[in-house]
Amino acid sequence: MSAVTAPWTDEAVTVMAGGAHHRVLTVTLTHPDLPTPVVLDLDPDREPTLDMSEAWAPAVRAQVTVRLPDEDTSRLLDSRGPARIVLRAGYVYASGRTDVHQIADLMIASGAEDWGDGTCTLDLTGDELAAQTSGPLPGQSPSWPWTQPIPTVLAAILTRVSPGRQVVTMPGVSTASLGEGLTVAAGDTWWPTIRDLADRIDAWVYDDGLRWVIAPRPTLDTRPAAVLRTGLSGTITALTSDVDRADFANAVIVQYADGATGYAEVTSGRYGTGQAPRVVLTVDRTTVTRPANATNVALAIASRAVTRGRSWGITAIGALWLRPGDTITVHPPGRTPETCLLASVRHLLVSGSMVLTTRTPDTGA
Repeated sequence: MSAVTAPWTDEAVTVMAGGAHHRVLTVTLTHPDLPTPVVLDLDPDREPTLDMSEAWAPAVRAQVTVRLPDEDTSRLLDSRGPARIVLRAGYVYASGRTDVHQIADLMIASGAEDWGDGTCTLDLTGDELAAQTSGPLPGQSPSWPWTQPIPTVLAAILTRVSPGRQVVTMPGVSTASLGEGLTVAAGDTWWPTIRDLADRIDAWVYDDGLRWVIAPRPTLDTRPAAVLRTGLSGTITALTSDVDRADFANAVIVQYADGATGYAEVTSGRYGTGQAPRVVLTVDRTTVTRPANATNVALAIASRAVTRGRSWGITAIGALWLRPGDTITVHPPGRTPETCLLASVRHLLVSGSMVLTTRTPDTGA
């Protein structure tokens, strides 16, 4: 199996080349009150979407519109309860091979029933939503000593947020210790601590739709996950480039609730402060920390913020395996090909197209 198209087989590449295929998508409701999962009927008039962005929390979001099920099942489609929606997607190739895999197991953020056309539209998210809306109960504030490695603490918190959900720490993540005792107090939610610990070690902590992931920040891969071209033999159907200063910064100030302040700037490179005007981003954190940790966080944020501002916007034949952080190569007409990182991906799960936004790789601060 190709590492590029996994979990789909190498034959998935033929889809981007225009090979004959049939797309498959199933939407299934799971709930503790159901003896078996219930497959929901998709509304054929509404395009289901799966959206992913490294700038979001939750990083994965989806929207599906289904036919209103029976009354008992409808009652379970409630964002306040333990219902989850499982998405499976893939291909049936011209060879007859079926290649379908689970792509998401998501919480219901909201649901809207339309009794006029007999549909229910579900907005779905990864488990960051649980981290943003829950925290320790009174008398149950967990603590960790200063010697604990940060990835170990993150994994412990994520397990509390989503009991039973897999937590994966990817190779290359810094194992730096906390450096100070940590307590998450009753009344606080888990997410501010998760976010801040991740920034201390310049990691990306996110729910990829199936599991929690603690990963190094994405870097260019020598093997692109996709090569996209324009023209009659290409897979790109629309291509734009954009330069916008709104999200760009080459200097960062991080201010904490206890007064700790961190500052960092990118001095090198074309857009560092050595050659370009200083553009300062101020970030307020509700957590507390030491000044040294505040500086590490500022360094991590600065190295990401300086990469923002220029991007490709691409609409192309869909490749279900593409995710934010993947490396792709873009061949603009009459220009030198560019290798860049995916910042966001939208998969249109029935029509079979995708909308991508790229960014340049991170630079050291």
